[in-house]
Amino acid sequence: MQIFTLSLFKYSIIVLLLLCTIGYGQDEPKPISLNYKWDAYNDSLLTDEIKQKELAELKSVFITEFHFNNLGQLEEYRVIHHVYWLNSDDAIEQFNKVYLPFNQSTKVIESMARVIDSKKKVTELNQSKIMTATDDETGNEYKYFAFEGIEKGSIVEYYTILLKKQPGYSGRKVPLQSSHDKYNIEFHLYAPSPLEFVTKSYNGLDSVQTDTIIEDRNHWFIKAPYIEKLEDEDYAAYEANKQFLIYKLEYNANTGKGNLISYANTTKGIYSYFYNAADKKDKKKIKKMIETSGANAESTTIDKIRTFENYIKKNFYIIENSSKEQSEIAYLLNKKVGSLSGIVKLYIEAYSQMGLNPQIVLTCDRFNLKFDPEFEADNFLQDFLLYFPSIEASLSPDNIGSRIGFPEVTLTDNHGLFIKKIKLGTMESGLGEIKYIKGTPYEKSFDNLLIEVTFDKEDITTTHLNINKSTGGYYAENLQAYIHLIKERDKAIEEQITYINENIEIISKTVENDDPKYFGKLPLVIDAQAKSSDFVNKAGNTYLFKVGELIGPQSEMYQEKKRVQPLEFYFRKKYHRVITVNIPESYKIANLKDINIKESFSRDGKELMKFESSYTVEGNQLIITADEFYDVIRLPASDFNDYRRVINAAADFNKITLILEKK
Repeated sequence: MQIFTLSLFKYSIIVLLLLCTIGYGQDEPKPISLNYKWDAYNDSLLTDEIKQKELAELKSVFITEFHFNNLGQLEEYRVIHHVYWLNSDDAIEQFNKVYLPFNQSTKVIESMARVIDSKKKVTELNQSKIMTATDDETGNEYKYFAFEGIEKGSIVEYYTILLKKQPGYSGRKVPLQSSHDKYNIEFHLYAPSPLEFVTKSYNGLDSVQTDTIIEDRNHWFIKAPYIEKLEDEDYAAYEANKQFLIYKLEYNANTGKGNLISYANTTKGIYSYFYNAADKKDKKKIKKMIETSGANAESTTIDKIRTFENYIKKNFYIIENSSKEQSEIAYLLNKKVGSLSGIVKLYIEAYSQMGLNPQIVLTCDRFNLKFDPEFEADNFLQDFLLYFPSIEASLSPDNIGSRIGFPEVTLTDNHGLFIKKIKLGTMESGLGEIKYIKGTPYEKSFDNLLIEVTFDKEDITTTHLNINKSTGGYYAENLQAYIHLIKERDKAIEEQITYINENIEIISKTVENDDPKYFGKLPLVIDAQAKSSDFVNKAGNTYLFKVGELIGPQSEMYQEKKRVQPLEFYFRKKYHRVITVNIPESYKIANLKDINIKESFSRDGKELMKFESSYTVEGNQLIITADEFYDVIRLPASDFNDYRRVINAAADFNKITLILEKK
């Protein structure tokens, strides 16, 4: 869920800016964007090289233009222009509908589309051909062009001119790379002469250039003849790895004010809005709520935090697209529903009353955008965490499944803006600091599997299984944290066993800690007695026991192409499996050494990942141990083969078949 987006603070900056510039717009030149038109179609963009491709973008133009209207108010125009070469059924399927970047705060000034077929016949679609669809779940409207009769070798082209009612100049990300090859790429940023913007390019994108020729306004641009496609890969932060740029407003010559978008200003706004937001009446209600939750009765800091968090996430609900009233603590306490900002205010007040000194952390999803500590822009401040320095742990206020110590995983292992309360004499204020948000150690997210195997005395091909599965941390989140909401609860629990093999028959089972309040504290434990005829086959006088399949299906990685992107994982993790096999009387196992597998990878003397399986024999029992862990979040592409080697070792274990033969 995307949360509170600092709109209140952006609004205050806008007001300040516009109050200082009213009247300036009287002599402003007309927006360049309103004169934008496409050229008459010609073949110059379509080269012989491009004709061999199934999909390519022949032209890509993105223009954003800030402009003072006649009232001195700042407006923003955007132009988006794309030309696609479609030369496969998949490409045609992908672009037979083109969705326009439309929302309630956007006005479509002009939108045109056309198709040039393989015979160079041009069919134009104007604004009257724009269709509207509504999402049944969210109620949001979408506008799009629908193209019919597209054939291989066709070109689809469209452009749109938009007016944004709320200018976005505090930080905007503009991706210029895609999953297909792009040619003739242009980015343009125009602004009135008093407004100075700064930009930064990422992931190898060329730096933005400043136009020194144009006189009546400022102009920054990129013109690139070609940007190679970036294909998605497994275990990659694809959106974050694309080439993109970010721009923001830095200076207003009319007021002489610089550093307009800064975390110092954000910190002041955040502190004044979220801290000390409760009046005396609300404070009393919150104090009583703390007592009702049972948090005061807990002996440790983390249990106090967890108990109150459990209470809030069980009894209060967050409304998206909420009103100002729904952000007030009084509304939240009365209705038990409200905005995320209201929930954060409630957490801050309650934990402050408990003397736990919560800090607000603002960050972003690292799979979409890596927080840049050196470039201050609001688009890095998309999501909230609450951080407790005494225990060095965070919680996610808007994620009902997460708990203290296990916040939304995409927000960890990233930088963030930490805002804490400080006192100077009798004065209180907020202090902001950029720090790294540590992820959890690999030992805390685990999947343990203990299986005892007994062969049926009448039929060795039937196995009786005593299975104990214990999961904790992020591995347990999807079930343990939401189990009270799952309609088919019993089925969901049994699937934790039958994932090993769908033909396992569960005879009986018991479950421990199947409640959200235990998530992050105690593991979810399932103990099952089961049987199956899928793990043993008879082959003449011997039996083939597929022991490796008892750990369940394993990923096996193949890579025909060279790895391009760095590897990125959600969380550090470990697996522990012990399989105890009761060997039938008068039988022995011929190929025990096949069990021994070991692969690992280290850097700078630290072991980052490992798979190791081994065995011991005690009387008629074979005890197999298989341990696996990944103590890493990111790896360069150059280490891909080492990662693949380790993860494929588990797949190799999965293929182990033991031979049972007469002594």
